[in-house]
Amino acid sequence: MLDQGDDAVREAFDGALSERDRILFADPVIGTKVIASMREGLRQGPGGAGWDNVAWVGPWDIDLAAIETPVLLWYGEDDLMAPPAHGWWLHEHLPNSQLVLRSGEGHFGHVDHFAEVLQALTAA
Repeated sequence: MLDQGDDAVREAFDGALSERDRILFADPVIGTKVIASMREGLRQGPGGAGWDNVAWVGPWDIDLAAIETPVLLWYGEDDLMAPPAHGWWLHEHLPNSQLVLRSGEGHFGHVDHFAEVLQALTAA
């Protein structure tokens, strides 16, 4: 599907998009950039995305409690692809995590908060 035009990608994802995600996807600049980013992420094959999906349904081969590095978790409260419950679960199992929940945001809400995300990531 990603090898088709942007409209085909938008149509394929429509059922998994929050209202805010639909607005972002429909934007002629932002939507095109998000879709291009998705294509780039899969350019070398679907292996990474496949393992990401496997992680949803089975045990992980790492002990989250052993991770000492600070972890920032950013979630939209309206995310239909990675629901906030996933973020809460990770936050509860990662000893040094910070969970940021954005009201009214979906899966692609980070687009509206790039400056804030970059500031948080470089604040160390």
